[in-house]
Amino acid sequence: MKYLYAFLPLLLASCSSQDVKQCVDIQSCGAHIHNNIQSHLVISNADIGKTVTLRFLLNDDTEIIKTEIIESSGDERFDYSVINAVNKSFPDEQLLELSSADYEKVRKVKLTVSPR
Repeated sequence: MKYLYAFLPLLLASCSSQDVKQCVDIQSCGAHIHNNIQSHLVISNADIGKTVTLRFLLNDDTEIIKTEIIESSGDERFDYSVINAVNKSFPDEQLLELSSADYEKVRKVKLTVSPR
């Protein structure tokens, strides 16, 4: 299986990137997914330096149908705060603006989150 890889280095300071308003290609949708998940993620100073990697799969309506932790941070609370942020970020109709071929490439996501 091929997965869209997303790495979220998160800063506790305010985010300087702006949300992408349209998904017109894989790159812009990747940025949109990143910003959307980051906007829902609640982290604390205790989370700095932790890393969790998870995989999630979207159905044809951009709803999450499967989530799994591939590599835990060792902190269940942090791991599930990331899963919660992902769950709050979908469904996302903007992803449906992609061609069918491109949507197939982004519906399978491997995500690493590491606050710093």
